[in-house]
Amino acid sequence: MEYAAAQLPDLAYWFCVRTQPRREFLACRTLARHRPELEVFCPRIRYRKTVRRRLLSVIEPLFPGYLFAWFNPVRHLRLVLHTQGVGRVVCFGDRYPVVEAEVIEELKAHFGEEGVQDVELLKEGDRVIVHHGALQGLEAVLSKLLPGEARVRILMEFLGRQMELELPVSAVAPAEPQARIGWLRVQKQKTLA
Repeated sequence: MEYAAAQLPDLAYWFCVRTQPRREFLACRTLARHRPELEVFCPRIRYRKTVRRRLLSVIEPLFPGYLFAWFNPVRHLRLVLHTQGVGRVVCFGDRYPVVEAEVIEELKAHFGEEGVQDVELLKEGDRVIVHHGALQGLEAVLSKLLPGEARVRILMEFLGRQMELELPVSAVAPAEPQARIGWLRVQKQKTLA
């Protein structure tokens, strides 16, 4: 469902809000604090990554540059647009698409009250698929993470015997589809950074 700017109903709906670059948390916090009549939801993922040889817990938005806000566009559109960290409300021409409440409820059920989900990217014992190089497509078991060198050691069966070899961490991906979603999300962030 979408509405033209001149035909916005006098009811509250969920809208997708585009934030300023890397200001999702600021926009979410500002909208929630200064606009109590609005509801804001910004699903996030938490994962561990190595920075300067230290393992850190990192929280990032699931949808970089976007959050969801429940508001009455007739009364609050201008307030939302002038909130610190907000870029604009997503629209196509003069039409504002509405995000179905069921979609937001499913996201909330999946991400919990906090809106944060822990994502394990790779850990020892995981099944992985090699997706770069001469061994592309082969499945193996991650035997050791070598974080200082951004490499992994994998155990694979090759020509009837087990072999262990080291590859760059960027050359492997989780074999399970659920784990791959978080992995792809983080890989995309690395290429943008």
